[in-house]
Amino acid sequence: MTAKPRVTLGKDPFDLVMDVPGLKDGVYKIEGTSTPGSWARVCDTLEVPHKGEGHAALSLEVAGPVLRINGDLRVVLEQICVRTLEPFMSEQSFKVSETLTRATRQQKAEEDDNAFMIEGDQFDVGDFLMQHVVLNLDPYPIKDPAERAKRGGVLLSDGLDEVVREEKNPFSVLKQLKS
Repeated sequence: MTAKPRVTLGKDPFDLVMDVPGLKDGVYKIEGTSTPGSWARVCDTLEVPHKGEGHAALSLEVAGPVLRINGDLRVVLEQICVRTLEPFMSEQSFKVSETLTRATRQQKAEEDDNAFMIEGDQFDVGDFLMQHVVLNLDPYPIKDPAERAKRGGVLLSDGLDEVVREEKNPFSVLKQLKS
């Protein structure tokens, strides 16, 4: 059973900065799509053209000094295919699940070793989301081969299927030696 949200924030999550001491215990729902200005900052960080958008649907649960963030992050942005060097619009979705704490380092050691410390009194949700995009974005994007096939393009193999076929089962090699 999900707790009823204390507050639902429907503004741009990439521009959202929350005052941590002002957060009361409960669940805060953060849902929204990036504005062109905030998405331009994300694109500048990623060094990609200012195309696309980001959408976040998050649940922020506050329990004392601990903040738990769970939800989904979806981004649409232009990337360059590493095989064909063609630009294409890439849509990627990420699961977000982090535990943060505003406690002192001593309290943190007692509470949860996996929790990240919040520095200062502000929690920048936009920076948090941008970090997740940077860390989870495919570093070697490949344009969808099915889309190229529809246009009559050439499908390129990455060679992994040939390597797998060439690998021999050690038991079959042993069987060949016995015969």
